[in-house]
Amino acid sequence: MTDRQPCNPSASGSAGELLRLLSGLPEKKDRRVVLGQYITRNSHNSNPYDPAQAWERYYQDVYRQSGEYPGLAGFDFSGRSVDGAGADSGPSDSNWREYAEYHHEQGGLLRFMWHASNPWTLETSWSQIPQGGGLEQLITPGSEAYDRWNGWLGRLADQLETYAKKDIPIIWGPLHEMNGRWFWWGTGATDQFREVWRHMYRYFTETRGLHNLLWMFCPDAKASCERAVEQYPGGSCVDIIAPDLYYVSADSGASPALYDEFSDPKYGKILGWGEIGVNTEERIDNRKFIEEIRSRFPLVTTYMQWGDVFSAGTIKTFALPSNDYMTELMRDDWMLPRGELAKLKNK
Repeated sequence: MTDRQPCNPSASGSAGELLRLLSGLPEKKDRRVVLGQYITRNSHNSNPYDPAQAWERYYQDVYRQSGEYPGLAGFDFSGRSVDGAGADSGPSDSNWREYAEYHHEQGGLLRFMWHASNPWTLETSWSQIPQGGGLEQLITPGSEAYDRWNGWLGRLADQLETYAKKDIPIIWGPLHEMNGRWFWWGTGATDQFREVWRHMYRYFTETRGLHNLLWMFCPDAKASCERAVEQYPGGSCVDIIAPDLYYVSADSGASPALYDEFSDPKYGKILGWGEIGVNTEERIDNRKFIEEIRSRFPLVTTYMQWGDVFSAGTIKTFALPSNDYMTELMRDDWMLPRGELAKLKNK
């Protein structure tokens, strides 16, 4: 098995074991891709489900329909929806922590993310840095944005510490799709983005001692590859590179630009798809993604299908149970649903 070490030299034993497991998957003949499903934000999803309902729909329904659970479950600390609903802008896991811990206890992997609200304006992630603002203000004392951002980081660290104390390794993918310009953190200078990432890394690992995290860098596959390279914070604070990949239609292919760039041995990182889906209102064949990985992107070790999105009377069916051939996907010999993943972890 590939002897790849975490970027954090003080990483916990469980984090190191998880990284080594993922590192070895491309060398296997079968059972080599961890199948993931995004479950929920803390509240106010882009669908009508509260966290308990989302757990039933995106986790339990997968089992009821296929006899298998997702190998990876995704959760988001945000309490804000794309339309701005939700009074509290700060990060929280209060409405889904029990589900995340249960999934871990059953042998699954956890991927946490955070659609952070705008620390200048308190708008949602889908906003801009206001005129006169800049990402450097988040790491330079003396502004309200600095105080708010670092207060949020403190709240996040308090919650992540709960998992660290239970020795639960977390795949942590903050500030995703940074090479696009739809989230506020993607609208700033690329060098400043790198410093904001590094500041978070130092605070979590060095100041707060959170050594259970594997750090995942998630640019967007349809946005600029050049910008993603410029924003890459460096191998000393990244473990996994996992672009978000959304196909235009069920018949379209994926751009290989980010895969080709970050699969270069000079990066030396595990590869995955952070989020994946097809931007259509029609049901699709769930097997599309593993077939593309098998034929075009064989170094991808994990992917996470997104939850369904309800907007303006339309529904985009991204989730496993909302599309076709889920059982066949779960039984594909390259797949690692929760049961197969638990077997691999226990070898």
